[in-house]
Amino acid sequence: MNRRLVSAVWSSALEPGENRDAAATRVSTGATSPVAHVAVADGASRTLFSGLWAQTIVGAAVQGWPELGSRDLLVHTDDLRATFDPLTRYHVDDAAVQEKWMRDASQTTLVAATVTATEMSVDVSSVAVGDSVLMILDKERGTITFPPLTPADFGRTPELITSRLGEQIDAVRWEGHMTERELLLLATDGAARPLMEVIEEEGTEAAWRRIAQLVDAAHHHGAADADLAAALLGDPSGCFQDDATLLLCAAVPDVPDVSDVELLSAFMSGSLVAQPDTRPATRHRRLGLSGKSFSGWVTRRAR
Repeated sequence: MNRRLVSAVWSSALEPGENRDAAATRVSTGATSPVAHVAVADGASRTLFSGLWAQTIVGAAVQGWPELGSRDLLVHTDDLRATFDPLTRYHVDDAAVQEKWMRDASQTTLVAATVTATEMSVDVSSVAVGDSVLMILDKERGTITFPPLTPADFGRTPELITSRLGEQIDAVRWEGHMTERELLLLATDGAARPLMEVIEEEGTEAAWRRIAQLVDAAHHHGAADADLAAALLGDPSGCFQDDATLLLCAAVPDVPDVSDVELLSAFMSGSLVAQPDTRPATRHRRLGLSGKSFSGWVTRRAR
């Protein structure tokens, strides 16, 4: 059975026209398997041109950053930093703006993943800096979060990738697997926090239903801020506390001439048939981390 990696993105700006979040996707065909490269980033609002820097970072991150070691990651980032010059790009002649950017640079979080749909499994490798997160949802088995954050962890000062040449990057990495029944998502903190609260208060299945409604709405009338607010906040007129970006990715049976969002909607509703999960039931899934080790690895389980 041929499989396709499908994806979709929603992004809502806290202030109209001032969205500092960014997202990117790139799908390629490996030797025998489809590969999806996905990334989201949250530009730090306290720094100038952070939205542009976030866009720059995600555009590069989908070129294989999850597979880079620490040294190569710094080299690739420095290549971007060397040519990142928003003052020239926007012809900035305000001395105060010039001084602030030269002092603080631009800064952003990042989470990126490479998803490979092999014949036997769906393999995931990820790299993260700061409080943008990767989550894997399974209606029956629960939710895994990387980095292992809780709603209380947001609002603190996260690690950031700055545009200052040579500055070190405090990245964490994870490699694991998911089944065809599971949904992978990337989220900036503005989307991740309310989604985690839904999972903690109502369970993974409730979060799945909300996301399914979001995808179904996009299938019928396109992505909309009100749909994202309804899914994550439970209120179409609700306001996020920050820019909020959500990216979904799943491995589904390929149906020619059918759009990604239509296939994703069918997958979320359960009308696409996936292979059964033959793993024994367990309340906790032990997944290894490479790079930095965490003492408080968190898994959220369906209730």
